[in-house]
Amino acid sequence: MTLIINGKATTLDAQTLADALELLGYQSQQGRCVVALNQTIVPWVGASEQRLQDGDHIDVLGAITGG
Repeated sequence: MTLIINGKATTLDAQTLADALELLGYQSQQGRCVVALNQTIVPWVGASEQRLQDGDHIDVLGAITGG
């Protein structure tokens, strides 16, 4: 299916948000970034329950530190 990941169309074989995050290599970022599905924040613990549909938008946002 085609998903929009951080604004870029990407084809993934993922059924759930957790599947997509793992395929994209974000699982190691758990607790260090926020995930939004179609502009709604999804807790990491709920990602495995979020079924994906073709055309869904996933945004992964991380904090930036600096001075």
